[in-house]
Amino acid sequence: MRPNARGNQKVVTEPKHPHCRTCPVWQSRRLDLAFDCPGLPERKGELRRAIVAGLAAMTPEIRRRKSEAICRHIAALDVYAKARTVMAYVAMEMEPDPWSLVRAMWQAGKRVVLPRVEPPFEEPRIGYVHQRQIVPVVLGAQPVDDPRDHGELAMTVFGILEPKSAAAAVPPAEIDLILVPCLAFDRRGNRMGKGGGFYDRFLSRQDVAAATCGLAFTEQVFARLPVCPHDYAVDVLVTETGAVDFARDRRR
Repeated sequence: MRPNARGNQKVVTEPKHPHCRTCPVWQSRRLDLAFDCPGLPERKGELRRAIVAGLAAMTPEIRRRKSEAICRHIAALDVYAKARTVMAYVAMEMEPDPWSLVRAMWQAGKRVVLPRVEPPFEEPRIGYVHQRQIVPVVLGAQPVDDPRDHGELAMTVFGILEPKSAAAAVPPAEIDLILVPCLAFDRRGNRMGKGGGFYDRFLSRQDVAAATCGLAFTEQVFARLPVCPHDYAVDVLVTETGAVDFARDRRR
C-alpha cells in the first residue's frame, strides 16, 4: 500500500460552503486541527460530533438526490468500468447511499461483495473493536429497491445491515474496487472514519490491492483533516459534484 501524505503543522481550515458557518465545528474556537499532537484522538472526536450534527440537518430527499448523483459519477469512472469485483457497503442513515449503483453492478454482471465484521458483535458491550476485522463476502443479486428487503442481509446490534454468516467469503486479492464510506475526507484524499479503524486495518492488508473510491457529500469534504500514520487515503473521491482522482495526481 502507498504511504499517505501527512502534514506536520497546525492548520485552520475555512468552511467550504456558506451554511457550514452555522456548524458547531466552525462556531467553536476550541478546535484547531493540529497534526500528530497528544490530543489528536480528542480533536478527531470533536470533529466527528460536529460533522454528525451537520449531516443530521440534511433532509432525506436531499440525501437521496445527492446519493444518486454520486452513483452516476462513479459509474462514469474508468476504474469502475474495468472492475469485475466491487466491494460496496450498505449505507447508514446519514451516509451516501450506493444501493442504486449496487443494482446497476448486478445488471452489468459485476460481482458485488459487502463487508462483514468478524467475529460479530453479539452485544455492543462485549469484545474489543480492534480485535475485529472486515471480511468481504458475496452478495447475491436480488432486484430490491431497499436493502432491508434483501434476503441475505441481517441487521446487527448496531443497526448496520451486513451479510449473514452463511455468505461466502471472497479473497481480498480478487477485489478490483472498494467503495469506502467515511465521516469526512479532505482534498488530499485523507479520510476520517467513526473511530473503529475497520477500513484502515482492512486496507493495510498485504493482499488488498484494489483501487479505493471514497463516497461523500460536499458537506463532508474539508481542506485538511487531522491524520495518523495508520490512516489510509483513498485513490478517488466522489461527491455529488464530481470525482477527484488523487492517484493520478500522485503519479505526476
